[in-house]
Amino acid sequence: MLPQLSTLFQTPPQHWGLRVEPHLWAEIQQKTATELMPNTSNELEQLLHSLFRELTGELQLRGRVIYIEWFNTGGMSSG
Repeated sequence: MLPQLSTLFQTPPQHWGLRVEPHLWAEIQQKTATELMPNTSNELEQLLHSLFRELTGELQLRGRVIYIEWFNTGGMSSG
């Protein structure tokens, strides 16, 4: 049996690039809790890109900073 996709997100990175990343990481962890690991790396990549777009409303582009409204709780660390 294939492992849960959420196993990829059990251990968070030691360092975050942006302040919203821990919140997004937690959302991804929750969304993948019931998903099985895809069979191929290509399927995994497509699934992760789709999940990122679903959660952020944006395409994932290296070096691009996006604002995520629902993570806005006030203060300079939000969104």
